[in-house]
Amino acid sequence: MNERDPSSAAQIVGCSAVCKRFGERDVLRDFDLEIERGEFAAISGPSGGGKSTLLHLLAALDRPSSGQITVNGHDLAKLRAVNQYRRDDVGIVFQLHNLLPHMTAQRNVELAMFGTHRSAHERAARAHQLLTQLGMADSAERTPTRLSGGERQRVAIARAVANEPRLLLADEPTGSLDQHAADAVLELIEGLRQRHGTTILMVTHDQAITSRADRHLVLEHGRVRPFLNRQPQ
Repeated sequence: MNERDPSSAAQIVGCSAVCKRFGERDVLRDFDLEIERGEFAAISGPSGGGKSTLLHLLAALDRPSSGQITVNGHDLAKLRAVNQYRRDDVGIVFQLHNLLPHMTAQRNVELAMFGTHRSAHERAARAHQLLTQLGMADSAERTPTRLSGGERQRVAIARAVANEPRLLLADEPTGSLDQHAADAVLELIEGLRQRHGTTILMVTHDQAITSRADRHLVLEHGRVRPFLNRQPQ
């Protein structure tokens, strides 16, 4: 991977004048954002406002049309070892889960840890631990087609946090969960933050989550602004 910028030690995410176009439409335009290490930032905003696009850019799943993005000291435009970056630096929770349909829940979580220092036994134990913590121990040997939407979401979350990522990108991670399951997910994520200093950038419209975040940002018209809770006069 490219050399890290030592001047960005306190900052894990930096977006400068980022634009992302799809055809004639600017989804992000002159977008600036800084996220500090260990911060929990929640992002909300209208549909089509660029929230998922931003997460895809930070995960190096897409490239900006212009501007610069750095994550954990890596300039993503110069990133070569993309798979290693996604394994070691970021964990991603997609809205559509993206689980491998022919593998069990257990194996889907284990797969995220291939190429790490963990042995096969350690990978299996870690996957079992995470699934148990999320109330999925009894469903560990089921394939995604035999799981409900909420269960698939929990497997996707377990997979995303398996390697204790430096940055967790989560797109509505509790959207399809009941309150008990959502609480278990938040407990897992916040525990990861406390133990490993993981930074969390979460797209959510759940007020119970945004109230727990260090910052609540609103993304609309391709730009981000702080959330202002205006009280009636």
